[in-house]
Amino acid sequence: MKSFLLISFLCLSLNVHAEGFCPLEYYHIGGGIVDGCAPMPTHNPPWVRAEIQWGAIATDDTKGIFGAATNMSKPDQAWQAAMTDCQAKGGLQCNVKINYHNQCAAMIVGDNKHFSFGLTVEAATRAGMKACSTSDTNCHAEYVACSPPKLIQ
Repeated sequence: MKSFLLISFLCLSLNVHAEGFCPLEYYHIGGGIVDGCAPMPTHNPPWVRAEIQWGAIATDDTKGIFGAATNMSKPDQAWQAAMTDCQAKGGLQCNVKINYHNQCAAMIVGDNKHFSFGLTVEAATRAGMKACSTSDTNCHAEYVACSPPKLIQ
């Protein structure tokens, strides 16, 4: 009888590990009767101090040139750095296409350019490829970068 109870207990304990089954950008919640997944928080817990980091991508569509910036402390710094990078590469009509913070951004190129965000390089690329493939052909990731928050001690 004791061995039956021990085996039953072990079998039940195998079913409680659900963390690996949550989609990307979600985490496991519960552990009791109710189990599930919740989106990752977009803010830091009170014990973690972090500085927002900005990034931007600028393009000159007539020349097919782009410039980028990552890990800037202010949005206007990222915007200006992306514009400067685009112009330094020969762009004359550069425009910022995407400005982002504390995440990753991707520029996916097919017949047109598609810009996307995500918490990881993979998530940003996947979102951009999905958008591109619905309306374009020959889609590929031209540029992907991240500007994660900078932890402050």
